[in-house]
Amino acid sequence: IARLADGISAVAVGNPNSPALLSTTNPGGTSKGIFASGNYAFVAAGSLGRAVIDISNPNSITPKGPYTPAYTPDFTNITVQGNEAYISDSTTGNSGLYIINISNPSVPAFARKYPTPYTYPDIQLDSNYAFMPIGLGLVSVDIFDGPKLSNLKKSATNFVDYSGWSFPPDK
Repeated sequence: IARLADGISAVAVGNPNSPALLSTTNPGGTSKGIFASGNYAFVAAGSLGRAVIDISNPNSITPKGPYTPAYTPDFTNITVQGNEAYISDSTTGNSGLYIINISNPSVPAFARKYPTPYTYPDIQLDSNYAFMPIGLGLVSVDIFDGPKLSNLKKSATNFVDYSGWSFPPDK
């Protein structure tokens, strides 16, 4: 569980009526988003950047190597696909999508970044696209080729298909 300034916690939920706290660790920053994969939890840790937590022993979770860019980020959410972590960054003037190579979780490495003019509270992946909400809209980014106007038009077309709400239909 991501706990903002209190770090992250491992919780046993075998009995949903009585969850039990197993352990807590604080990698620093503000733990806003978390994605567990195998023996690691990848944390979007606000101004710290991204942290990796070894969760192989839930009774003693421990931080591994962080990834912090050269500026002070505001990493808000994270998801993992293969050997890459996809992180939404909501830093004013530097927002966008970060892709970090995590093939060695203790030594994460910058892979690429796609800047965008928005801030994103969430990120989801499907095939070769990252989908990030903005207000009532949705931005799609080709995670291999970067944002393209055609990708945005495709997302907008699907989203704006609510033209039957009033008569005459909105344009």
